[in-house]
Amino acid sequence: MKLLPIAIRNVKRSGRRSILSGFAIALSTLLCIFMICFILGVMDDYDAMLLNYSTGMVQVRDRLYYEYDYLNPVQYFVRDEAAVRRETMKTKGAVQAVSRIHIPGKLYIEGKETGGYGLAVDFANEVMDFQGMLQEGRYPEGSDREMVIGARLAEKNGLSTGDKITVLTSTASRGSNAMTFRISGIIAFPNTVMTEWYLIPLAQGQKLTGMAGGASEVLLYLEEMKTAEAAVESLETRLDSYLEAKAYSDLNLMFNYMRLGKFVYFVMAAFFVLLGCTVIINTMMMLVYERVREIGILSSMGFTPAEVSRLFFLEALIISLVSALIGMTIGAWLVYKTGQIGLDIGSMDLMDNVDIDYPMVFRPVLSIRAILISALMAMGITSSVAFIPARKAARMEPVEALNA
Repeated sequence: MKLLPIAIRNVKRSGRRSILSGFAIALSTLLCIFMICFILGVMDDYDAMLLNYSTGMVQVRDRLYYEYDYLNPVQYFVRDEAAVRRETMKTKGAVQAVSRIHIPGKLYIEGKETGGYGLAVDFANEVMDFQGMLQEGRYPEGSDREMVIGARLAEKNGLSTGDKITVLTSTASRGSNAMTFRISGIIAFPNTVMTEWYLIPLAQGQKLTGMAGGASEVLLYLEEMKTAEAAVESLETRLDSYLEAKAYSDLNLMFNYMRLGKFVYFVMAAFFVLLGCTVIINTMMMLVYERVREIGILSSMGFTPAEVSRLFFLEALIISLVSALIGMTIGAWLVYKTGQIGLDIGSMDLMDNVDIDYPMVFRPVLSIRAILISALMAMGITSSVAFIPARKAARMEPVEALNA
């Protein structure tokens, strides 16, 4: 007996019940897709932020700088940063090497003194998303005494392009030096910690700190993160003895914490998915048990228990297939649009006084694997849940089923 046409007709005939169960399946699929893609996006954003703005995949510094890092020891620096960059670029899988100078110290703004922190960078050779961060003005050109400042630093001090800031900091000779810079642009860093930082050209940073031709660190970026440990081993045999290379995973424990957090987040996502599945299970079981009399009629018409079970299985499969496709489509579209726009938590009032080293704009990442797993899970659960009570009811005697 051809059961598929009968199953399709039954689904259409029970329109309200089919829509109810289909809605639960589609919603569960949609939420599952969005939660998994959101978690993947948060992890990717955090990794990218730490790698691009903090550690690199491999970091090269003076060995003593690592030992006294908490003191910001300007005197321990990479002496010939250009030569070190050339050497690091000989590493297998190397993509880019950048030099930076960390500049802790004081800022003098219109006679007022405040604490400040900045970086001297080569704007022409950087991995930071400069174009995406610029809010106003432009970046420094060449080796001019210009700087770009974070949006919060500008807001707190009423600064705009054209204003001047004097920077006082320690030098490599253990003295101090000050230079005045004109603000050429205002930028929005990706986290609240950096929104009060400033950036100046590398050449000016070398003059300010007395690091002639040097830098605080050289950061190496590779084709694949997983090759960082091998790159460190290779560099240790080629770098000068006073230098030390470290992989990103050894520099910031947050990388390891985030891996643990990723597992916890997925467990939480699975919990919410299971909650959604209980709705599906409850809906499908109600649909089957409400139709016990119909099962008795089918049995009295000559349907075997196996055919009755297959009929309900086909109905559930049709509903779940259509609903999962709808949930997949809406979920994928929602992830795609949210990924383009981003969820900007940094603009919320509650984040005004919060300083965390974390991306302020969350962007879910569209994952084909997450979409397929969510859809298959929804269809598998629905079909299985419908099949089990249908099979039990189909084994009832027709008279018993009709009187149920």
